[in-house]
Amino acid sequence: QRSPVDYEWYLHAVSLNTGEPQFPYQIPLSQHLIGLQYDIDSSRMFGYTAPSDPWQKTQGDVWEPTLVMITVLSKDPNNVQLTDQVIAFPYQDSSVQDFHLATSVTALDSLHNIYYMTLPVVPISQEGGLFNLPRYQTKLYGIDVNDYAIASSGNNVILNRDFPYRIGVLEVNAKLNRLYSLMLENEGLVNDLPDPLSAAGNWYYVELGGSTRNSVTGQVRFEFTFTTPVQSVVNEFRYEEYVGKHYQIGGTAVGHVENSSFLVYKDTASSVEPLKVLEMNTYKNIVQDYTPMED
Repeated sequence: QRSPVDYEWYLHAVSLNTGEPQFPYQIPLSQHLIGLQYDIDSSRMFGYTAPSDPWQKTQGDVWEPTLVMITVLSKDPNNVQLTDQVIAFPYQDSSVQDFHLATSVTALDSLHNIYYMTLPVVPISQEGGLFNLPRYQTKLYGIDVNDYAIASSGNNVILNRDFPYRIGVLEVNAKLNRLYSLMLENEGLVNDLPDPLSAAGNWYYVELGGSTRNSVTGQVRFEFTFTTPVQSVVNEFRYEEYVGKHYQIGGTAVGHVENSSFLVYKDTASSVEPLKVLEMNTYKNIVQDYTPMED
């Protein structure tokens, strides 16, 4: 059955200098893509597919997501070419076949070519055998998108971890190949699962680990170093000042050379509360607050 309103999705591009559309870089998409990341070193984009309307995936259907790589060839400005390639990855130990996070949280290591993504893991209630949505956990994948891994037909996940925490931001410092996360220590745990009925939790900006590349084979691997939010926190001397803030999910930028990560937050959840930008230096443990942003 087709939707009464056919959805059409396009990759839209605008000029950073003028805000005007860049039509040669705009293409129609066959499926809805979320979690877009741009690889400035290789002129590639990555995103993963998601259902775009209820008619594409009904409640009883099983969704089969894929990672999509879009390569941009723009040496000739009069003949810009964009080609897409579907990359399979093993997702079956998550709940993405039935559920998606409302906001995608992804990151890209553009030097080691690793795409990081978060997906939900929804437990089933022991009482009624139903999905217990409020107590979902977070699955973190690190997908190797080097050429040798793309050719491996799905054997490309180098990081696969479950967290009993909410993840609001993922960031990669491509210079040091370190992975960071803004993580909500869950409101409480019941049988090792998040308990949404208990008191509100705290946010921690943490280091999860880093990747290395074999100088002989060229293959990459990930070393996972995270233990607990407090033990793995960045800015160990001032982190308590920021645990109770209200952060924008997915709102992030990274200064790779300066080892700085930027987060967007409010002091309270009020709609009239101004947004602020927080700079977190991941190497020197220096924090800088910026003037509240104007509309």
